[in-house]
Amino acid sequence: MGNWETSYNEVLAEKSFNPDDPSDVYFVMLVKYEYEHLNQAWNKIIADLPLNSKKWVCDRLFSLSHNLPEKNYGPDLLPAQPQDNFEQLVLDP
Repeated sequence: MGNWETSYNEVLAEKSFNPDDPSDVYFVMLVKYEYEHLNQAWNKIIADLPLNSKKWVCDRLFSLSHNLPEKNYGPDLLPAQPQDNFEQLVLDP
């Protein structure tokens, strides 16, 4: 489950949203449209997605998540340290 699916489920569960925040209003309108155009089977799939999953591949256990195993959006996920050399992790030498 990613941040979009979590937010989608929160809107359907009527969790807090700010009617004075244009982003919140837009997202509620988007969820309303999607909910009306997805069949109930898809809405159940979205509701039942796990935040993380584990899978064995060639005797190795992989943990898969959109971000952190128990959290996939919010300010807690912003970097707490300088990111100056982050690109060196993925660039070819």
